[in-house]
Amino acid sequence: LIKWVLQTPTIGLKMKPEFERDEKGEIIYRIHGMCDATWGSDPDDGRSISWHILFFMGVPITWKSKTQPSVILSSAEAEYVSSTELMKDMLWIKQILEFMQIQVELPMKVFIDNISAIHMVRNNIGNSGTRHMNNRLHFVRELHENNIIEYQYIRSENNVSDIMTKNPTKFEYDKHAPKLVEN
Repeated sequence: LIKWVLQTPTIGLKMKPEFERDEKGEIIYRIHGMCDATWGSDPDDGRSISWHILFFMGVPITWKSKTQPSVILSSAEAEYVSSTELMKDMLWIKQILEFMQIQVELPMKVFIDNISAIHMVRNNIGNSGTRHMNNRLHFVRELHENNIIEYQYIRSENNVSDIMTKNPTKFEYDKHAPKLVEN
């Protein structure tokens, strides 16, 4: 990362908000996020790594990469844990904006490239395979049922967060980097 920063002194964070207006001419304030996980990627302890990025009005405002706190049993669960961390940040930003009298459009969108993780949210399925994740499941489902968040599938090749959890090819980097940084 430091080498990249030193070699690219003309590149900075993208700071051009995308404005949309409703039928009354009011600005629509949108929050959305993208997340990803590399399941069991740590060879020493088998833990997964989560990464997410949160956008406000199309501008990246927070991002995080973190080793997950425990060993996860499937890629769907690893992605689900990553999305839960993203949602906590989304709710925090939403509260800050509402404190400043800025109403955020609901539902906030969570883009994730794992269909099984989306099914875990949308379908009230509890089984022995996910019992250890019950608190996370209930937290996320409640937000989904109350129309605060909405999970949407995004193909992996369109998921900006993929360049932070995998070793991107030059093509993938060139495709996604302009969404995060600009000259």
